[in-house]
Amino acid sequence: MNSMTDTLRSMIDEADALLIGTGGGVTSAAMDERKLIGGALSPWASKYGFSDPYRGMFAPFEDAAEFWGYISTLANAVCFEGRDEYGVYSALRALTEGKDTFVITTNIDGMFVKNGFDPKCVFESYGNMSYLQCAGGHSNEITSGEDVLKRLAASVKDGRADASLVPLCPECKGAMVPWVRSSGFFAECGKFRAEYERYDAFLRSHSLKRVLLLELGAGMETAGVIKMNFRRLCDELPNAFYCSVNIMGEETGQDLQEKSLIIRGDLRELGE
Repeated sequence: MNSMTDTLRSMIDEADALLIGTGGGVTSAAMDERKLIGGALSPWASKYGFSDPYRGMFAPFEDAAEFWGYISTLANAVCFEGRDEYGVYSALRALTEGKDTFVITTNIDGMFVKNGFDPKCVFESYGNMSYLQCAGGHSNEITSGEDVLKRLAASVKDGRADASLVPLCPECKGAMVPWVRSSGFFAECGKFRAEYERYDAFLRSHSLKRVLLLELGAGMETAGVIKMNFRRLCDELPNAFYCSVNIMGEETGQDLQEKSLIIRGDLRELGE
């Protein structure tokens, strides 16, 4: 067992409850994204020059057929066929076994639930790309996209999906997009509201307990949801403790120094 795992296990054991907040660093540690970029996603990555699979979603695609060719290939590779290659999620599940745990994540790949975490204890605050929503906001509900995404992925040729398979909104017959929070419309649907309410209830029920706020692989792009939110919670909750694990490392404010620990390290160490 390595020192990072030892440290986290000790803090988790001492806590009454555990709130995990994660960003893209967790999935980046669990999967070989370079292999993905150089393999299934290479037609688009080489054309548009991106190295991050999720940034690739916002490339200037020529049309809907190319857009859905990329999106369906990414969703198929990550959401449906993706594996915890380095044992990061399984290590987290083992560390949290028997502990009152809730996860809030900005990741859109569904990997926590896929790897055994209770779906009633996971809040996917930025959505999940295996679901679809109306691009224009004519409906605030979402639909499962698994079947259509798999059909689209199977149809891809020369970077383009079969245009006849491109999904349309059942309400307005306009364009659909993955259920992902971006600069456009985001459907705060029944699934989203239920997850948020369970997250809020977890915080309220543990407000006076020893809560470990464990931030894993979260960057500044979604700081308001994870990083800064956790620091605010640590300041407000009298018995909370904040721990950040990030390959970049960072400092906390003076007011949190006695209630925080910053670990600079690679999350892949958890699976070793």
